[in-house]
Amino acid sequence: MKFENKTVLVTGASGLVGVPLVEKCLLEGAKRVYAVDIRLSDKLLELSKKYPNDIEVILTDLTYLHNCENLFNNKIDIVIHAAGIKGSPARAAKQ
Repeated sequence: MKFENKTVLVTGASGLVGVPLVEKCLLEGAKRVYAVDIRLSDKLLELSKKYPNDIEVILTDLTYLHNCENLFNNKIDIVIHAAGIKGSPARAAKQ
């Protein structure tokens, strides 16, 4: 998949996978990344300061349909869903 000049939406952007994924999208040529999560991690905050014109952080709860629908008020070319259960792999396996 080519990211060059694309607008990308990444869910779970504050997580262990999400933060490097947001940066990778930019390094692969994405023109804008919407970094979506229910909370803001220090690492995502640092990354958004590093790329202030290329990352838009959106704090929202995606368990509500209207919040999901609102994300698509902007033109989105690619959606990467990286949100998941927070915690250890053992905890995630039990759910």
